[in-house]
Formats: sequence, structure tokens, C-alpha cells
Amino acid sequence: MIRCAVLMGLAGLTGCAQAVTVRRWQPAAIDVAGLHRIAVVDFQGEHGPEVAAALRTRLMDNRFYALVDPVEIAPVQHAVCSQTATCEQWLCRARERGIDGVILGEVREYRCEDEVVTHGERASENDPPADESERGRWSFGRGAEETLSRQASVVVAFRFVDAQTGEVRAAHEASRRSHGEHAAAGEPLPSRDGVLQQLTQECLDEFLELLTPHLVESQLLLARGKWYSRGAAAVREGNRLALRGDWDAARDRWQAAVAQHGDCDAALYNLAVDATRRLQYGEAEELAMRAIRTRHTDLYAQGLEQIRRYRTGYEAVEQQRSQRILQASALQ
Repeated sequence: MIRCAVLMGLAGLTGCAQAVTVRRWQPAAIDVAGLHRIAVVDFQGEHGPEVAAALRTRLMDNRFYALVDPVEIAPVQHAVCSQTATCEQWLCRARERGIDGVILGEVREYRCEDEVVTHGERASENDPPADESERGRWSFGRGAEETLSRQASVVVAFRFVDAQTGEVRAAHEASRRSHGEHAAAGEPLPSRDGVLQQLTQECLDEFLELLTPHLVESQLLLARGKWYSRGAAAVREGNRLALRGDWDAARDRWQAAVAQHGDCDAALYNLAVDATRRLQYGEAEELAMRAIRTRHTDLYAQGLEQIRRYRTGYEAVEQQRSQRILQASALQ
């Protein structure tokens, strides 16, 4: 609510500014230095192996780490039943095989329960409601109205351990819950398995944000400028196209406004937003600064601050990736 109020306040200051969504990179939240080859062992608890397998799939898709099959580090005496192996046994085997890190976990809750909720009571024509206004709540001879209530919960605890030092780089518990109801005339609920899988993926999202670079969505405001300013019509048309998702055409409109009116600050700033969307942060900063030098507004100043913050996150991601490449090269 506060965020919406801030956006609306800025919109009022800038001539009905409009928000657009941009994607930006965030670095891993933990120190990932020295962690390149990792293994995800089967988690403890009911459905632990399935949750661990889902995490392996997500890490393979992300491609930030080199994933090692946990079979390679399974303690010999526990090769068949890996869930009974201790953390130290896993780490010992990982060190022997040159594995940098091990992810262990426990599924503490994984349930989906249905309950039929009955509204009203069975009645007969010989037992009518005392008040005529209550008649709609009764189902003579047909039984009461029933609603299916489904509640699901997934709780997973994760640990990411440096195999060489035994240091716990990340420890986190993620939990997700959902509740849905289905009446006879309503939309059917998702399947029980579907609900649990969705909650599991949300728990994995939360953990992966700690240990991998990832994309997040943020909002930036487009400037409309004063309605009577030069180039205002082209700026508004560009905004309309951008909000529709046609960024190439929007960029053409804003560039035309700047070419015809070099002091069209709204077009300059919106070009900075477009450059941010394309991850061209140097260009975005330069354009935002040009807009501010032409006409200083809170929108432009705060937008420049956002652009610089996004650039810092992007550079941190690039640094983490460079370290990963250097480490992989050293192992070859």
C-alpha cells in the first residue's frame, strides 16, 4: 500500500506518470566464493527425495553451479538408504571427491487435506423454517449445501554447507500454505498434487534467491511531462506503445521527440527507462542525467537512484559469474 501511494504521489507530480515493469538481476545473497561443484543429497522426511530432485532440476536450469550426482558421494555403508547418512559422512565423501559444497535438507511438513463444509441443515417439508426469510437456507428433501475446503502446507529446511571447511553458508526454512474452497457451482480446485508441487516450487524459489543470481521484476515510472511542453504528443504516444509492450516503436517516438526538441526531458527520461529495461545501465544513467539537467524533478532523481541500484546488482552478478568461470578454468 505504501509503495502504491508513493507511485501515485510521483504520478501527480509528473503529469500522470505511468508504471512499467522491468526485469533486473539480483546477485546471490550469500557468499558463494569457492563454491562451484556442488551436490544436492536426498532430503530427510516424507517426500524428501522428490523435493531434493526438484531442487536439482532448478539448479541445472539455472546453470550457475556445476551439479554433481549425489550417488558419487553417497557414504558406502548408506549407498542404499542415503537418508540415514549423517552430514559429516556426506561432507567427508564430498571432500574426497573434490566437491565444494553440499545441500542438505528436511521436509518438515508436506500435507494437503480436504474437508467438506456443510452449510445449513437437512430439513423436510414437515419442518419448515420458523421465519420466512430463512427459507433460502434450507434444502427440502435434498440435503444441505456442501463446499469442499482444501488446505495445503509445505515446510522445508535447507542447509548449504562448504564441504571443505564445514561452514554453513546458508541455513533457511521456507514455508508456504494455501487454502481453497469449491462449491458445487464454482470452479474446480487444482489437484492435490498440483497444489503441493506449486507450494514446493515457491519454497525452492525462496531458497534459490539466497544462493544463485536471479531475475526479479520491478517497476519504473514513465514521464509524461507537461501537456503543453514541446514534444509532449510524441512522448504520450511512446508511453502508450510502451504500456502495450511495443518498446521498439515507443523508443522511435521518444528519440524523434529528442531529435526535434533537444530539451524534451520527459522523452530523455523515458529513453533511460527503456535502456534500463535492456540492461544498458551506462546509457540509462547518461540519459537520466540529461533529463535532470534539463528539468530537475523528484521522478527523475528517484529514477536515477533506482537505475544506479539496479546497475550495482547487475555488476555484482557479473562478478559472481566471473569468479565462477575462473574457478572452473582452474579445475581443468
